Amino acid sequence: MLGGERFDLELDFLGGVRVTHARLANPCRLRYAELMAVLALHPAGLNLEALTLAVYGETASPQTAKADLSRLRREGVAIESKPYRLAGRLRADFLEVEELLQQGQVRKALGLYRGPLLPGSQAPAVVQQREALEESLRQAVLASGDPEAVWVLAEQFAQDLELWERALELLPHSDPRRVLAKARVERLRRDWGV
Repeated sequence: MLGGERFDLELDFLGGVRVTHARLANPCRLRYAELMAVLALHPAGLNLEALTLAVYGETASPQTAKADLSRLRREGVAIESKPYRLAGRLRADFLEVEELLQQGQVRKALGLYRGPLLPGSQAPAVVQQREALEESLRQAVLASGDPEAVWVLAEQFAQDLELWERALELLPHSDPRRVLAKARVERLRRDWGV
């Protein structure tokens, strides 16, 4: 919580599923988390068809979304309709990371990033946001020239050759991690035939 600020709903969806809310069971069902994530991404709201497409894909019926929204409301999550949106004060870790990156606060964003957005989710809008957030973070870290930030992200994105090459380039020659970075670069190049 930033500066003692109180929120009606807190979504910690990076690297897992954790909801802080008076009545919602923790951890909540992935489908509920997907609905809340998509609504958090669209504060102005979505109509039922757009929400259904974003969460369930093209083959689902809007009635499925409506039923899940009703269940979430019964759990005490304030959701307005026409358009559908989360009501009340919201904090979402994935939105905070995005905001920090926009402000150029790469280290803070990296500190908040605990893993992919809703790992395991196949909801179209969640997959799209997950990939966009990871690439934004990756590009910001690469451009930062900060060897610590590059090292931390390279450890998280262990198969990312470009991050390991950048870590090797930025780490001081006296840093013992250079040996590890060099070994990783060589292994990845060998594995990929580069």
